[in-house]
Amino acid sequence: MKKLRIAIIGTGGIAHAHMRAYAQMEDVEIVAGSDLIPGKARAFLDEFGLTDTKDYENTQTMLDEMKPDAVSVCTYNTTHAECTIQALRAGCHVLLEKPMTVHLDEALEIMKAEKEAGKIVTIGFQPRYDSRMRKIKEVVDSGVLGKIYYIQTGGGRRRGIPGSTFIEKDLAGVGALADIGCYALDMVLNAIGYPKPLTVSASAYDYFGKNPKYTPEADAKRFSVDDFSAAFIRLEGGITLDFRMSWAMHMNTTGATIILGTDAGLRIEPANPESLWGGAWDGSCGDVTLFHDQSATPTYTPIHVDCAYLTSTCADPQAAFQLLKWLTYGVEGNLQRLDIFAARSDGEFAGETTTLLKTWFMPCTQHPDVVAKFSENPNVTEGLAALYESLEYSIRGDINKVIPGYNNIFNDEVNALLSSVREGKASAAEVAPQIDALVNAALEEQLAAFNEKVGG
Repeated sequence: MKKLRIAIIGTGGIAHAHMRAYAQMEDVEIVAGSDLIPGKARAFLDEFGLTDTKDYENTQTMLDEMKPDAVSVCTYNTTHAECTIQALRAGCHVLLEKPMTVHLDEALEIMKAEKEAGKIVTIGFQPRYDSRMRKIKEVVDSGVLGKIYYIQTGGGRRRGIPGSTFIEKDLAGVGALADIGCYALDMVLNAIGYPKPLTVSASAYDYFGKNPKYTPEADAKRFSVDDFSAAFIRLEGGITLDFRMSWAMHMNTTGATIILGTDAGLRIEPANPESLWGGAWDGSCGDVTLFHDQSATPTYTPIHVDCAYLTSTCADPQAAFQLLKWLTYGVEGNLQRLDIFAARSDGEFAGETTTLLKTWFMPCTQHPDVVAKFSENPNVTEGLAALYESLEYSIRGDINKVIPGYNNIFNDEVNALLSSVREGKASAAEVAPQIDALVNAALEEQLAAFNEKVGG
């Protein structure tokens, strides 16, 4: 099998995410890495066990000597155009980290170089491939909203100024707007087909970034970008876009994203606003709801489906993913999973925590055999039955969108355990019981809170 030869340009923080993804691809080979800081590329490659892979301080030399098929550009924002154009002219396809560029003329130069080279440039907007994000675009494309005329988007972190090269204008160019604001903009603009902007009125602030009360003193002194930005944008087609984004503010979120149409509206909640670093659109999103009329009566339809979570400590992630997909989407998998839930309801599986699980499962298919077995289960609630009847509006989500507070557990404790595995400080077998205990404790706590609220 011929492998795609990849080189990494810029081996800082975000390059680790690229490398972890490439490591899961059998048809990819990392052939080199470059970083202008002496020794940084070498340390990065060694961290991933690539001790024989060449490291460079000069990107052009790397491109000339190694001639990779494609590159990941993971440098700081103000060098995105320079490095991308270098790679294109060397005959490489490019995966460019967001934001594409700081200035419009740089983006145009990239597009010109891309056309001249006959290669592909793609920007790192990974949320586009999330199941919920794809469903949002699918709903918009279906025409169910009618003519779209107003969009509000933003979200934002309560506390989440990243530091490093993100906060200096010479390196980052822009702050919260470029770091996480671009995700909010891409989410809605990609959904509606990127109409041309006609006018923009915008403001930017730095009250938190420059204040040692909220930012380490050394960072506050060099802070020279925005920590909050807002804009009012008129788009082609008579659409108004109201945008806001923050790294830090005295609020958990600036609100949900809403897309208003003449026939229906879509409301998209931010992910994990309860977390100080939540509220951004850099992954999936929270609850998605379609507001519409039915028989001349205003109503709404939740866009949601039962879900599962898979940690990176799994010994064989690809096999686990295939099993998860089979259980969730395959007809035979759904039938066997329904048998499991029926067994739980019959008392075969002891334990109070199963009382929540047995009533929350909903198939992701309407195959006649699955429909029949689902309808036979006496534990199916009216709410699940209603959702199942509207499966065309349903999508999958992550467990941290279903269990309030789970993301705090993950960010504060689970992620540290996963990192210890990736860094070789602990084995998956060693941390798995700790992760199980943390997650189960969070589930039991939220189940108790849920039962208390509903009088259970």
